[in-house]
Amino acid sequence: MFAFSLGCLFWQPVFFLYFTELVGVAGALRLEAVYYISVVILEIPSGYLSDRYGRTKVLFSAAIFFVMAHLCFFMADGIAVLAIAQVCLAAGFAFISGSDTALHYDALKCAGQEVEYEKREANAAANSFAALAISAAVGGVVGSFWMKGVFLLSAGASVFTAVMAGRMSDPVQCRSIKAPDIFQQIRNIRLRLKNHRLLYLFGFSLLFTVLNHLPYEFYQPYLSVSAGTIFPSAVPALAGIHLCATMAVGAFFSRHSPRMRKRFGRKGVFLISLWLQAGLLVSMAVWVHPIVAVLLMSRSVSRALCMPVLLSGIAPLIERSERATFLSIQSLFGRLAFGAVLLLLSGALSAADPLFSAIITAAVIALICTGVFSMFKLPRA
Repeated sequence: MFAFSLGCLFWQPVFFLYFTELVGVAGALRLEAVYYISVVILEIPSGYLSDRYGRTKVLFSAAIFFVMAHLCFFMADGIAVLAIAQVCLAAGFAFISGSDTALHYDALKCAGQEVEYEKREANAAANSFAALAISAAVGGVVGSFWMKGVFLLSAGASVFTAVMAGRMSDPVQCRSIKAPDIFQQIRNIRLRLKNHRLLYLFGFSLLFTVLNHLPYEFYQPYLSVSAGTIFPSAVPALAGIHLCATMAVGAFFSRHSPRMRKRFGRKGVFLISLWLQAGLLVSMAVWVHPIVAVLLMSRSVSRALCMPVLLSGIAPLIERSERATFLSIQSLFGRLAFGAVLLLLSGALSAADPLFSAIITAAVIALICTGVFSMFKLPRA
């Protein structure tokens, strides 16, 4: 239920429209910058606080930040309040990052059931995808006649999340395990990365973060170009339906992740995930057609398949007192890598056709990086 309530983000289909209504396109872009800068600043401290003071305290704080963010969005009448909301939203996501999965593994390990982690993490991911699908559908309907209402619904879901987090506690066996000071913690994690298997998993995480986000960046404008020629007035509704279907597909495939790992191996699942994303980008680059827009509903499959497999590979290689910090650092480097690729794409735009020049460049990057990664073997534990 915790993963489900976290995924109830009813504003997904309309948040950019809401921003542009209040502050215009330029203001909306500035607000996005506020969000990403805030996440980068808060990412590592949030993981360290989780390792130092406990997972549940950090998760409760995250839920409170989400409540504050959604209420600020609901009451906003200008860019100042929206900026505060973006900082609170960034804090919520930064505090969740790593702490939820770390608590999950801690609880199972203390119960002697850590072998169940991959399967249970896959089920949690499926619940999260299902919540995203349902909230996208509901948010699209509510947002069509009352845009502020989606933030009120999200605030209600966040209150429920806070209540659940407040009722949780860290496993008794873990309460005495505290992280050292933050600088020693970072040095410890740097030494951990001398483990070749962990370094491989860390590298895959960075590459997948980039390739997972690229189709997401392009799918709305691509949908507008491909389907908008046939249904020009229905593009916003199509985007909401598309997002709902995408998350529903992810929910289905998440539950099959452990079975895929047993059949194809850990590296096999990683390569399937990377080549799926690369294939989607190539399809977008070479063919402008509604069929490709339908294929883009599968962009959640890669994440659904690989994330439980990735997390179950990392968790046993990291000490409890370092786990959330490691996952936060991994997330931070993934965001920085994606930001660097976006800067590269912005410099490769063609004045004649900026959208498709960016998609073509992204497809080339995806093919090269996936091809190179495929040549490396997954080191033994």
